[in-house]
Amino acid sequence: MKEANYFLKPAVLVLSAVIVLLIPAVMYADDRLNPGESLRIEERLTSHNHRYRLVLQRDGNLVLYDARRHPLWASNTNGQQVEQCIMQRDGNLVLYHRNGQPVWASNTVGRPGSYLLLQNDGNLVIYHPQAVWASNTAR
Repeated sequence: MKEANYFLKPAVLVLSAVIVLLIPAVMYADDRLNPGESLRIEERLTSHNHRYRLVLQRDGNLVLYDARRHPLWASNTNGQQVEQCIMQRDGNLVLYHRNGQPVWASNTVGRPGSYLLLQNDGNLVIYHPQAVWASNTAR
């Protein structure tokens, strides 16, 4: 029986390591903001196919880019000292100024549980569970 335990321990360790590595991927996808999650300056979402990215830039503008780095959509908040972009639990996507004041919003409040998804077609969409807001940038 001792010999069986000798072979079992490495297998359990490998399986444990695989589970630990997979848990963050399941809990957080880099193509979406779930309720209560946020982007800070220079943080980004990337579509699952890696062709599109949404970046909260240092200039305060939230911008959606294609693979060639061409902007497809922007919040037009450059120069406004935006500190973060929050997918609020009430369903509203909001950009906040450093002083805590809202600068831009999707106006989708009242839809708790909504999430923001950067789709493989380049469209940025808030779902609840159906689409309630979109950048209309599908390619």
